[in-house]
Amino acid sequence: MRRLTLVLTICALSLAGRAYAQGGAPPPTQPPPTTQQPPPVTPPAGQKPTIPQTPAKPPEPKPLVPFPPDAKIGFVNMQQLVNDSKLGKAGQEELKKVRDKLLGPITAKQKELADLQTKIQTQQNLVAPAVLASMQREGERGTRELQALQESYQIEVEQKQADLIQNFSAKVQPIVEAVRNEKGLWAVWVPTNESGLYAVHPGLDLTPEVLKRLDAAYK
Repeated sequence: MRRLTLVLTICALSLAGRAYAQGGAPPPTQPPPTTQQPPPVTPPAGQKPTIPQTPAKPPEPKPLVPFPPDAKIGFVNMQQLVNDSKLGKAGQEELKKVRDKLLGPITAKQKELADLQTKIQTQQNLVAPAVLASMQREGERGTRELQALQESYQIEVEQKQADLIQNFSAKVQPIVEAVRNEKGLWAVWVPTNESGLYAVHPGLDLTPEVLKRLDAAYK
């Protein structure tokens, strides 16, 4: 049982890490381009405007397949738990706030450097060599400051993500163990994209049950 718990913990940490990481992006290395909305299209004279069609209704969720009574293993989709559970969504939002806070100074520094570069290019033939050299040194200093901000961003985001993963896994694991024990299973598997799984009975998916219990425990 201890070995099963260890394997589940390692798999949960790995999968939860990927799930949280998918929602983030590394700090930008240059200011994002400004996008403009295209002007509205006016139909030619005499032509009736096209009436937009009503979007089709989303497909209804498939009914749950009963868990096979003689099964001895099950599996949990950790990605789905992070995406759909209240706890997972709260963690993603918390991580986003950290990223947004750290990206503010990075974006401001990038704009400052871009403005300075434009100034150097437009005035390099108009100012004294000493003034130009001073602006270039300012740009080099700003570049070092930007690199330090980006490194700090990476460290702090990774640390926050690790804390969220540990917290999520610690709360999910007892629920998974309870489901395993109630169903008398030998093991609960946390598959990954590299697992080589090609076919599995859909009833072995314990994710809906774990998700329901997780949301009930952590509202």
